[in-house]
Amino acid sequence: MHLRKKPEMKIKLNEVPALAKEKTAVPDIIHFVWIGDNRQINYDYIDIWLKANKNKTVYLWLDKGSYVNKYFHDSIREYALSQHVENYSALEINIKNIAFSSLFSKIKEGRPFDKLVKTFLSDHGIQKRQPPGRVSDPQISSGNIVVMDIAGLFTAEFHDFMKYYYYEIMLRDNLASASDIVRLLILHLHGGVYVDMDTLPYTDDAFRGTNRFLQRNGIAEDDYWLLMKTRSVLGKLVCPDDFYCSGDDSVACFYEGKYEKILRLIEKDMAKFTPENIAPLGHIQVHKNLLAVASLRRLKGIYFNNFMASHPGSKAVRIILRVMKKRYRYLERNNCIFECYSGGKQGMYLSRILTWRTELMTKNYCVTSALTGPGLILEVLLGLAYQLIDLEGIEPSAVAEYFQDEHYGVALYQHNLDTPDGQYSSWRN
Repeated sequence: MHLRKKPEMKIKLNEVPALAKEKTAVPDIIHFVWIGDNRQINYDYIDIWLKANKNKTVYLWLDKGSYVNKYFHDSIREYALSQHVENYSALEINIKNIAFSSLFSKIKEGRPFDKLVKTFLSDHGIQKRQPPGRVSDPQISSGNIVVMDIAGLFTAEFHDFMKYYYYEIMLRDNLASASDIVRLLILHLHGGVYVDMDTLPYTDDAFRGTNRFLQRNGIAEDDYWLLMKTRSVLGKLVCPDDFYCSGDDSVACFYEGKYEKILRLIEKDMAKFTPENIAPLGHIQVHKNLLAVASLRRLKGIYFNNFMASHPGSKAVRIILRVMKKRYRYLERNNCIFECYSGGKQGMYLSRILTWRTELMTKNYCVTSALTGPGLILEVLLGLAYQLIDLEGIEPSAVAEYFQDEHYGVALYQHNLDTPDGQYSSWRN
């Protein structure tokens, strides 16, 4: 699909399905991103993707110095609390501001983030406990996995995004936004398929008996049995001697009488399940200058950024990055990076992101999605749709639903969000 600019070149809505033939296969690469201590990576999930997609190469993108990030934020928080000041949060914010101002120029020079952080904390008397030792590179047994360095993404063209990345790492401890930035740069520079570390391949087709029973009895899906299905798949693939695998008690409700039948059907379906039942991704077809994003058939007009695909150099991905950059600059102009939003500018389109600095403190989660995440992506894709297609009088929600068509739209369904690792958002805890 060409990104036409002139209004007179808009295509009719009924002509959109014909554009399916313009889709072409993206590179056979699956990208994973991990920011933090790489000893916490769940390689079981990567292994499942690899076994189902033997013809693809996996790029595992790491920030090798970011293992100190938790130590950095925990140390500053503990220090601020120990000072017995009236507003310890303000002290915590101020120390992080000083750290960023002191260290970022050195990071840009290529000096190791982990060493800089440890030195800063020690020099300022903030280091209250033994810093973590340097984490060694992950031991990769599969020749299909290539370890990549996140720092290599911040080329001259995208040098500003290094600053935004470290805003998130150092000032907010928001690894979700940092990962959002990285995944879009990866897709723009390399193309292929991006997969969240807590996402698994689609396996719901394996539960035919269970799904027939649910449909026949009008039982609506809920998070509990969706998670139970995934846990049973993991039990078969990862720990076959333990059907439920180790984990939390969030699915205990399945032992209540009303779920007993569903539980038995899940077990019955799993008795016939083998790794070969997981469908390979095959050649993911995407319009050359667009971006395909995760969706769920049961959620109309809703998209996610846990599973995405594009060609390298996609114009849509470039536009998304450009809009993201404008939003960070908006925060900078309004002094909302190093200071907390104090009111004003209410009702403006971007005023919703002005609480950037305190979003994770107040748990008012309205910034990340619109700044770097699926909210940003959907807004840009909808904007492009209105530029390219004659959609006069059609609500954005209807357009978003229309483009869930997997043949001519931008939706991807070959993924599973309902996993034990994905049950809780790490950046919200």
